[in-house]
Amino acid sequence: MAGSIVISSIQLDSDNNFSILSNTGATLVSANGSGLNVSSSLATNSITSDKIVSVANTKIAGNIVSSQITSVANTQLTGTVTSAQVGSSVYEGIGFRNRIINGDMRIDQRNAGASVSVGAGAYTLDRWAYDPSATLSWFTFQQNGGSVTPPAGFSNYLGITSTGANSPTSGQFALLNQYIEGFNTADLAWGTASAATVTLSFWVRSSLTGTFGGALANSAFNRSYPFTYTITSANTWEQKSITITGDTSGTWVTNNGVGIRVIFGLGVGSSSLGTAGAWAGATYRSATGATNISATNGATWYITGVQLEVGSVATPFERRDYGRELMMCQRYYETGITGAGSRSSDNYGVYPGVFKVTKRANPTVTYVASGAAGNLGGHYLGPNVDGFVGYSTATTVSSGYYFTYTAAIEL
Repeated sequence: MAGSIVISSIQLDSDNNFSILSNTGATLVSANGSGLNVSSSLATNSITSDKIVSVANTKIAGNIVSSQITSVANTQLTGTVTSAQVGSSVYEGIGFRNRIINGDMRIDQRNAGASVSVGAGAYTLDRWAYDPSATLSWFTFQQNGGSVTPPAGFSNYLGITSTGANSPTSGQFALLNQYIEGFNTADLAWGTASAATVTLSFWVRSSLTGTFGGALANSAFNRSYPFTYTITSANTWEQKSITITGDTSGTWVTNNGVGIRVIFGLGVGSSSLGTAGAWAGATYRSATGATNISATNGATWYITGVQLEVGSVATPFERRDYGRELMMCQRYYETGITGAGSRSSDNYGVYPGVFKVTKRANPTVTYVASGAAGNLGGHYLGPNVDGFVGYSTATTVSSGYYFTYTAAIEL
């Protein structure tokens, strides 16, 4: 038979060295304490997956096609393994791959799922701010607003509904933002020749179709990258992915200030629009030609699964446990309760407030009297990143009081 190899003998010597010989005397396979060797005459090209039962404790050089591998255990691979060849389970334990916090819209400390119409700079769900020019209350915001089924694998989304037909003038804009802290983007080295490429991915659903836009920008807002994405089917969840080459120019904050602005345009006037797909030394909030959701009364726009990661490929959404995601949100905002204990005869009750999570910077603390309405005096010490010491001015001696508070230090 053409191409066949005839085995002449199988040998096992006193040292337990094993060999298979051909009829020409050539060694086809040999095995000893160092491992198994296969002759090039037996495998001149490749060994495919249907010929391999398992590979363990083995060093493999060269290229391995992902479709040929079911599992690899205790194996050393040399060369490059690309993201397309690695399943989602490999990524889950990596850590802070996704630079977006609350990208799956689970955390809503302020509103607890209620529908809200917020003003300039106010937060909807945790870490997601509504940013309009002036006081343009053009939308309602709600966790799971509209009560549609989220994409597979998600339980929550941010639902945004337009409350009028508001076409922005040239200088007007209405945005959904997340500002990422500089400590969490410093490794991207933006503003240098080593700037890393990133990929922004998300799931979106809208009653409108067409081209939509947004942008990435620096803290000073003098470097920006407009982007577009297309919604092809109305009222259908679609996953989008935008790859962005890192900016080698400009100043990018690497401390506890704003590292990167991630912006989704909801209604943006012409003076804030730029050409998609390129960095510019300008304040662009969206891309030229993008649809304005605000211009259609009752239009809906829902989003979840937002991820910003290093690399040119959108990997599966990084799922962090709820407790960890909540703590990451509480670095910027938390609610809590503290007790004043018994007052002394000097008409003051002192109470400590220890934050659940160390804050980004000294926060603004707002007190709400629960047990002694109108008798909250203020604070003796702080607030600082760890907490505060406050006091009450109740008029009854030896009374116990408690107070709720909010601590906010958003970007």
